[in-house]
Amino acid sequence: MENRILCLLLLSVAFAVRPGDAQDPFTERPEETVVFVNDSAQLNCSFVTLPSFVVWQKGSEGIAVNRDVNNDLEDSYEVTGDDSMNQFHLRVIEAAVDLSGTYTCSDFSDSSIRASADLIVIDGAPECSIHPGYTAVENEEITLVCMSSSVVDLAWLKDGVEVQRVRGMTHNLTTTLNKTDNGTRFNCRIVHPKLSDEQSSQLSCEEDIAVVVQYLDDVVIVEDEGSNGRVVEAGSYHATCTADGYPTPVISWMHPDGSTEAGNELHVHDATRSDAGNHTCHAVSQVWDGSSISKTGSISLDVQYKPALTTEVYGTAKHSGDSVVVLEGAPLSVACMVAEANPAVDVIEWSDVSANVDGAWLNFTEISRDHGGDYTCEANNTFWDSSVGSADVTINIDVQFTPEVNIADKSNNITIEGQSYTQSCSADGNPSPDVYWQSFDGMVQNGNNLQISSISRTQQGLYTCYANNTLWDGSAAIGNDSVMVTVQCK
Repeated sequence: MENRILCLLLLSVAFAVRPGDAQDPFTERPEETVVFVNDSAQLNCSFVTLPSFVVWQKGSEGIAVNRDVNNDLEDSYEVTGDDSMNQFHLRVIEAAVDLSGTYTCSDFSDSSIRASADLIVIDGAPECSIHPGYTAVENEEITLVCMSSSVVDLAWLKDGVEVQRVRGMTHNLTTTLNKTDNGTRFNCRIVHPKLSDEQSSQLSCEEDIAVVVQYLDDVVIVEDEGSNGRVVEAGSYHATCTADGYPTPVISWMHPDGSTEAGNELHVHDATRSDAGNHTCHAVSQVWDGSSISKTGSISLDVQYKPALTTEVYGTAKHSGDSVVVLEGAPLSVACMVAEANPAVDVIEWSDVSANVDGAWLNFTEISRDHGGDYTCEANNTFWDSSVGSADVTINIDVQFTPEVNIADKSNNITIEGQSYTQSCSADGNPSPDVYWQSFDGMVQNGNNLQISSISRTQQGLYTCYANNTLWDGSAAIGNDSVMVTVQCK
């Protein structure tokens, strides 16, 4: 028989091809058929007009001509049917996996008259696996592998809903997981329109693949209401850091100085300026492969504090700390400077002064001794919580001047020989001057009072009161006043 089929194939060129007919040459065409291993199956094929030769093939392999099956295939196939109805049905006696494939029934003499269908032989449920494993990190790619012993329609289901179908012996489903997939169950089954739902469910992998998705969401930082990352110096600040994740993340805070603190609560007590800067929340989860995933979020803490003031002196003067020494008549300007403030100052001004004030400037065109004294500059700023920070600085202006001398009673300038004579003077100067009297003949008497116990005519003459001091620049200053003393005698 095998030789006969071969001869028929070789003689095919001798047959004329019949013109095409619009009418379907088949009364029955083979249909895709599903069969279980060891069961029988039949592919029907009937013609309107009986062909000279009916050929059955599996792929390119010849199986039978008319009702004659190749000798080595007689245990697997037989051709049955009613001759009067031109039926040439191919019966698979006992299905095996290797009998799966595409079968073609054709009119050997007319290549246009042919019909094909697949025979799907099922040998039990498929096997499922997952790579790299049942546990995955969010956004990690996994591959679900479904393997069958024969070419079938393999469908992957996600929580019972079909997501992808492929015909073949293997169906790989590659997908990326997110946290909403945690606990999702995957299964693969053999599906076909000719299989009932119950049959398909029995042709599923033995167990579902339940995936565990490890994930870590972005950190969320919640501050006390209204603070918005601000705290007043010496005050308190509080924030809470949370992060949803599986496994539960470990949370800690890193402070601006590099130190760390475990826990999700950030407490700053008695805030100092060193607390200003980024406080970073770290959330870390250890995942299945020994590595870790982490997320961070930061608060930039603004520590607000009241102004700190200093003074700057412009002019010829001696400035040391909170005092300035200047000579009378000199020009002088004192600037009130903000060394630091957070936030910036709202107001800066000199208080209770009669000098020319221009905001932060205290100006003297020609300073006088009356301008000496304490001057206070005040400044304030407003903190985030509407409280006010205030500061002041006081500077003492010491106006130095040459002594001014005045004799108390210049009319007391006549005395009688032999009597005592007394005169006094006053001296006003800064620094406080040294006072002495000097007579016309060079006699010196220290102090403000001139006393002569028994005056003689030879002591008649000009008496001068001197006052001197040393100014800040090292120069000597002196002032004087004189009286002409007349001595009457007998």
